[in-house]
Amino acid sequence: MRYLYRPFLAFLLALGLAANAAGAELPEQVVVEDRNGSQRLIKTFVVSPQTDPDSLREDPFLYEGRTYTWAYTTKEEHTALDVKSVTETVTVETQEDDLASILMELDSVIPYDQDGYTGELILDHTALDIQAAGHEERYGTLTDIQVFSDLPGNDAGQIPASTERDGATLPLVHVEWQEEAPSEEVPAVPRYQAVAIYAATTSYSGATGYLTTAQYSGQVTNSGVDSVTYTVVYTGQPAEPAAEPDIPFSFSLLPVPSIVLASVPLAAALMSLVLVCLRRRTNVRVYIPSGRPRDWRLIARFRTDAAHPSIDLRTVEPCPDGMVAVELRPRLARRLANQTFTVRWTQGEHRYTVRGGRAGDWHTFRIDQEDDPAHETHDPPQKS
Repeated sequence: MRYLYRPFLAFLLALGLAANAAGAELPEQVVVEDRNGSQRLIKTFVVSPQTDPDSLREDPFLYEGRTYTWAYTTKEEHTALDVKSVTETVTVETQEDDLASILMELDSVIPYDQDGYTGELILDHTALDIQAAGHEERYGTLTDIQVFSDLPGNDAGQIPASTERDGATLPLVHVEWQEEAPSEEVPAVPRYQAVAIYAATTSYSGATGYLTTAQYSGQVTNSGVDSVTYTVVYTGQPAEPAAEPDIPFSFSLLPVPSIVLASVPLAAALMSLVLVCLRRRTNVRVYIPSGRPRDWRLIARFRTDAAHPSIDLRTVEPCPDGMVAVELRPRLARRLANQTFTVRWTQGEHRYTVRGGRAGDWHTFRIDQEDDPAHETHDPPQKS
């Protein structure tokens, strides 16, 4: 099997031959191959999961004397996994503030399923907040019993009419008398014992119930398709020569020498323009956070090659000073796999090792904390 990699072919096919089908999508790679005498043209697209694969197909087209017709399309999904910490608050109401009763009303683990993230959250027993749900006025009876002994008679006037308890004044409500045994000193004089009962109705403020606020914490994950690689294959057949119309001979149909001479520099200028466009096609993109989770905003594009694997952010106005993401396009990432890439800015430079792949290379780091590897990652998030 013989492969012919042609960057210039890819450029022409993207601008001209793909005009009827692919819309704004440009192929990452175009390959023409001869497999056992069968000519094939293969286009590779790396697109978002929302892209319709039928929009990448083209109607039959002519190239280098062959007519290419769509044969089939293959699909390869690239998944991404994102993990984050989540804390949820749950409130329950109970009649008592007893911890055992409250824990019976709370689940030890609750499920989490929001915005594509799923997982389980665990109850934090040390973070329970118990508060009264409300208060109401309640009534009760406050009593006190006192015993008075060695009284000369059973006269209630000898008993105090009231007493104090818990800051409240309780009136005398009842007295029970008992005759005591006579003493040896004065056996003929009876003595009495009085049991005095004091009572009063009181009011107090009582809780109507209790509200307990609990916190559940844990890590949740979001796994989904980040990008899709579509490989569109066309088979080629020799094109049949078009029949020439029978036109009477005329000297006016002969080519004019001046037009022939002018077409040579025009073709050369067109070729030069195409080559310049190829050289200026950017293959490095720089992003900064957009303010939404896992969402990045494009701020600059660069062109570099394997001989000079670096970019200079000092040319960006304003120069970023926080989190930065650098994306190498797939072709460049494959050429620089396991090599060092350098990012320069106003206060220094950052070096990292490129991980080549079919989907390119994505690297994030903090300029203001460049020496902290905890802020470096190769996981590509969403881009706006």
